[in-house]
Amino acid sequence: MKETLIKGIAATAAAVTTSVFGFSNAASAFMFGTDGIRYEENTTIEFTFKQNGGGYDSILSVYEVLDNGRTAFRQELLGEELNSTGSFEFLANKTYTLGLTNYHPKSGASLGTVYSTTRLNWAYKNGGVGYQQALFGAQPGLEAEGQTFANPGDYTGGVDPTQKTVKISFNDGGQVFGSDADYNDFVVYAAPEPVSMGGMALGAAGLAVARRRRRNKSA
Repeated sequence: MKETLIKGIAATAAAVTTSVFGFSNAASAFMFGTDGIRYEENTTIEFTFKQNGGGYDSILSVYEVLDNGRTAFRQELLGEELNSTGSFEFLANKTYTLGLTNYHPKSGASLGTVYSTTRLNWAYKNGGVGYQQALFGAQPGLEAEGQTFANPGDYTGGVDPTQKTVKISFNDGGQVFGSDADYNDFVVYAAPEPVSMGGMALGAAGLAVARRRRRNKSA
């Protein structure tokens, strides 16, 4: 009886965690947007860097979203080398997010990470403004610096990049109230094309440059 009661309490606690934070790794349909990234089969996506309009040095990485709402780092994808590429295999029935980590351009100090999954962002969980920090599928072209994007809620995802190239645009001010919300601070394209050797070399070079900048600034 006691064992049954303990199991029941644990199950209830897990259900409450999921209902409050909105996270569950139970089998679910495809997602690719501000609710997360998830596939029913192992799927490799290639990301190509196109623009950095922000004032920070940034690196884009993939994180797994765990059942308790925490994130677990999985892989660095891209630095800031134009047209560099990075690919990642999203494992079946696991939930992921993209995380943009920003560094001070002079000191190299980390300024935190904003996520493509809206509910993971600090401002959102604390009732702040500008909680959506990524656009999925915004119109082609380069956004203007400092110009607030008018309708971010129209670009929350739903298009599968294995079927059509998807533009993903980040706003790097997710942990600062009153962010300009211009969504031009780090722009990538997601597509299913296999990674070329040239793209892999550029991707590695972009990450190496970003790491070297941080080491030089912190020295």
